Amino acid sequence: MSVAAVTWALTSCRSIPTARPGTQSTPDNRSGVLVSTSPYTVLRRAPTELSWEQTAEGPLRPIVRVRVNGRLALALIDTGSSGSLLSASGARRLGVSSSLSTANSVGDTRPVDAATIQGLGTAVTGSIEHIAELVLGNIAIANVPVGITDAWTLEYRPGRYVELLVGCDVLRAVGQMKWDGPRRRIVLAPTDSPPRNWEWLALHTNVGIPITSAMLDGHRRLWVAFDTGGDFDLWVSGPLSRQLDLPPPDTERSTPRMTGLGGHVRAYPVGHVALRIGAREWPRVQVLVGATGHGHAHLPFALLGNGILEREVIWFDFQGGRIGLSPAPAQPYERFPPIFSSR
Repeated sequence: MSVAAVTWALTSCRSIPTARPGTQSTPDNRSGVLVSTSPYTVLRRAPTELSWEQTAEGPLRPIVRVRVNGRLALALIDTGSSGSLLSASGARRLGVSSSLSTANSVGDTRPVDAATIQGLGTAVTGSIEHIAELVLGNIAIANVPVGITDAWTLEYRPGRYVELLVGCDVLRAVGQMKWDGPRRRIVLAPTDSPPRNWEWLALHTNVGIPITSAMLDGHRRLWVAFDTGGDFDLWVSGPLSRQLDLPPPDTERSTPRMTGLGGHVRAYPVGHVALRIGAREWPRVQVLVGATGHGHAHLPFALLGNGILEREVIWFDFQGGRIGLSPAPAQPYERFPPIFSSR
């Protein structure tokens, strides 16, 4: 699943608070938690290991346990999204009210943080609210802006849903993340250093998600984003696939392969390619060409998803604008271990 490079286009009269860091905290009447008036204020930061919640139903995803305003929730760690999202039902349960719910009441003329939330293949209307306190293990961040929409749902297993998507906005506030796909874990704010033989690559500037240069089949250069929320190998938009001279999509085998913002996104298999990023090469990567109707279906870069990343150990240095790749993939675990979380 990926909403792919979620962005918010604000259409409101209110703005996110801009007080300087360190401003005295004020109580949030909706949650009872003390909140700094500055967005993304880190209240506590210590090395944190988050294990993936594993289940035998559906694709394996980096779903972890977090606390939102003191309440337990499941969250998807998605480096393919520049912003964080909260489902409307999750917002109600977790005490994050949406101003859009009262915007159309009779006689109500108060301005709201209305927003167009842009995702893979579509755009939906939502609102921008703030989580009073988001806790990821030993890390606590106050006043986290989040897009609230009822168009995003992710069923973790039958009858149980992931309510929060943690995007790169939160990960930048944390600073660094060590992604360990083979061991099904994420380490936030790690204190250890990557081995010296790792390769460090610069990330594209002024982009909200980790994007770097890559080579396709040894001669076609393109930009590739690391998308830990994507349940595919490599996804490209229709226009980009034509620029890269990829085979035409096999529409007879089209399938709603991916779940994006607002529902299923149709994708077409076009075979396999060799992908090289820095000195690392993946010789057989399945390519899916996404729908080309509207929205982020026209992404000018490809998305490298969890089909590849789940076998990799990667160091994301969001503050330093770089990414570290191990020289070779680690030995993967069994896809679904004999014992997995059923909580």
